[in-house]
Amino acid sequence: MTFDRKGGLGFPEAMMAAMVVILVLTAYVGFFAADRGTETEPAFDRSLANVVTVKGGELSGDMGQELAKFMERHGYRGAMIACRVPGGIASGTLEFSVGKMDGSVFGERFLKAVEADDGRIITVLFEAAICI
Repeated sequence: MTFDRKGGLGFPEAMMAAMVVILVLTAYVGFFAADRGTETEPAFDRSLANVVTVKGGELSGDMGQELAKFMERHGYRGAMIACRVPGGIASGTLEFSVGKMDGSVFGERFLKAVEADDGRIITVLFEAAICI
């Protein structure tokens, strides 16, 4: 690279320097993104939440057997799920637990729209934990 009399680089040299910086940063970020994808965490089957309903202003449903089948199918040591409605629209909390919850525990939270018996759509918060 050559400097002019004022000590500045020309446009082509400045563009080349910027491109080198961009390429190095892209390779750096790409390396960490490729390394991040090799680890997998156990995932909770969200379709188990389909049995939860709201009847008479309270949460109801039984997912104990489905949770036990899910745990056995994937070879987990334990699984737990808790359901509640934020904001007090519906009362009650459902909790289901199968197996032992010791060791490495992975958790997940998700929201699901549940239809109540009076026709309202209520958002229910599900908190699931899986022990491997």
